[in-house]
Amino acid sequence: MLEELLAIAESEGLSGREAYRKRAIYWFIELDSEGKLLGITPTTTRSTSSKKELCGKRGKRFLAPSNYHMQINSNGKVISAGTNQNSWQPTLLCANVCDLFPELVESLELKAAEKKQKKDRCEEKRELWRKLIAEVKEGKSNSNSLKAISSYLESNPRFSDLAGLLKSGTFAKDSESQGEAIECQFAKQNETISFRVNGKIAFLDSGLMEWWANKLGEQIDEIRKRLPKGKDFYLSDEGALSEYFPSVSFSKKPVAFASYDKQPFESYGLGNQTTPLRLETAEKATAALNWLLREDNGCHVNLGGDLEAIFWTRAGRKTRSTGFGDLMAAADQLQVRDFINGIWGGQFRAIEQADFYAALLSTSPGRFAVRSWHTATLPEAEENLRKYFRAISLPRLNDPEPSPPPIPALAIATVQKSKKSRPQPAVYIALFEAALFGVLLPHNLLAAALIRQRVELAKGADKQNPNEFDKRLAARTAIIQLYFSQRTKGEFMPDEQFNLESEPAYLCGRLLALLDKIHFEAHRDSGGTNTSPANRVYGSASTTPALIFPQLLKLTRTHLNKIKIKGWAYILEHGIPKERRTDDVAEDFAGLAAICARLQETSAQGFPRTLSLEEQGRFAIGFYYERCRKWPKTGKDDGNDDGNSAGQDKN
Repeated sequence: MLEELLAIAESEGLSGREAYRKRAIYWFIELDSEGKLLGITPTTTRSTSSKKELCGKRGKRFLAPSNYHMQINSNGKVISAGTNQNSWQPTLLCANVCDLFPELVESLELKAAEKKQKKDRCEEKRELWRKLIAEVKEGKSNSNSLKAISSYLESNPRFSDLAGLLKSGTFAKDSESQGEAIECQFAKQNETISFRVNGKIAFLDSGLMEWWANKLGEQIDEIRKRLPKGKDFYLSDEGALSEYFPSVSFSKKPVAFASYDKQPFESYGLGNQTTPLRLETAEKATAALNWLLREDNGCHVNLGGDLEAIFWTRAGRKTRSTGFGDLMAAADQLQVRDFINGIWGGQFRAIEQADFYAALLSTSPGRFAVRSWHTATLPEAEENLRKYFRAISLPRLNDPEPSPPPIPALAIATVQKSKKSRPQPAVYIALFEAALFGVLLPHNLLAAALIRQRVELAKGADKQNPNEFDKRLAARTAIIQLYFSQRTKGEFMPDEQFNLESEPAYLCGRLLALLDKIHFEAHRDSGGTNTSPANRVYGSASTTPALIFPQLLKLTRTHLNKIKIKGWAYILEHGIPKERRTDDVAEDFAGLAAICARLQETSAQGFPRTLSLEEQGRFAIGFYYERCRKWPKTGKDDGNDDGNSAGQDKN
């Protein structure tokens, strides 16, 4: 993996020691040429909302000054920069808002001792930041932007000056800040703030950029002289060995790329160099990994919690984003449909033999781990992903164009619906590997989905949020369908390569869903009940059908007689013949009698005594598809003008 990261760094021209790097700036303090305050402006970047509508998101990324990851302390020793309070260093013309305005700490809800400690540290940082400005001013006295900023800082500005300007602006109207003081909002978010002088971004002044690059260059040269020399397995020449490592922006938390100098290695007696890496190796690899983890390049997707997936393709010396991240995270139905049809994937035809790489990374306090590493060709990954989306694409109640559930939704549907209940990383890894590399889903994931299915159907839908119940039911069914699709020659869909209509378990699942519908229609006038067949006996019906279904069918005639909509009970029992359908589909629409007849024609010749775990999976699929089946309209002479609308209601 290190070799591939180094190849990305070469492809993208990344050294890992750039003085200017892409980072988010949230606010600009607007000054005139004399340093007088004109206003404060939030930055925005274009993004899409959950409904795929174009919107603005605060925090635009700029090519902004950055500190080097190592420095020399007062004793002349090389130390890691930014890993603790004592090694913090200011950045040219960019600061966190509390470091520039320490008085904001007063608005935080902290204990008195904690508040004082935090405020004192912010004041220390502000002084270091002001000293840096003075140092730059001394070396670049002809910079008009710097003179204006220095004049502003010498006036000892307070945040209250900015608060008055913000109260009438968009920030005060933001829903997140309703009912809360602006000062408190800024203190909590502690976002990066910078300056614009006469409408120009100060840190992009060419003279200041050159000064900052020279300063970091001198610092880097001095550090290299103090580091031990040696070789590693990745670069041929001898050079400085890294004792400290740059940080990776992993799940929005900085984590050191490596930590070879930590406790587990000390027993070897080799000091900080138990597993040596050249400084250039560490810096380039970290820069490449940060490039893959950037939000704007489509090379990664968060699979839940601290688990990140990264993937990219390389043809020759050129590294490319695949865009799979957007597909797997959002799973927009139109985007997925275009991808499956080859429209989206067509842009890669020119590099059909490109190499495809993927890794799964997880973090723990202080370090991260590579959980999974894969290589393939791009066409193989594309084909696996197409099969994956075909397998997990399901119809949905009251949703004509449903989106396939993303991987986090699939994983979460297998555990209790609770903030404290989180799926194990192995679940995310199994789903990710199934999607991109066709790795078979483990048997225990099928079992987890079925167990959760029984529990949640017994509990029933939450009346306050029934849509959530439907989404989780769809996600579990998608996992079950994916499990079977990988174990058949073709795509596992009803009535296709795998003849489900001859499977007793599948037909039993359909039958339970239809009995559930009949029960609902019988109690429609009373608003339904919480004791429908699925709520009462789904678990036992999916394991011992012969014991349960005869009892359920005894009540069916009573329920059919209670249905008041004219002709609707007859249709539910006998279905709709093809000549009565008005949707131009030339086949009979099966009702209760037809499903029972098909069960008699199967190898079980009726209800099976018991169902194995895989048969329970087929039962779950039959239950889901029957539950989502839309009853077509019929001719008016059926006396069922209202039957269609009744058939579409959720039971």
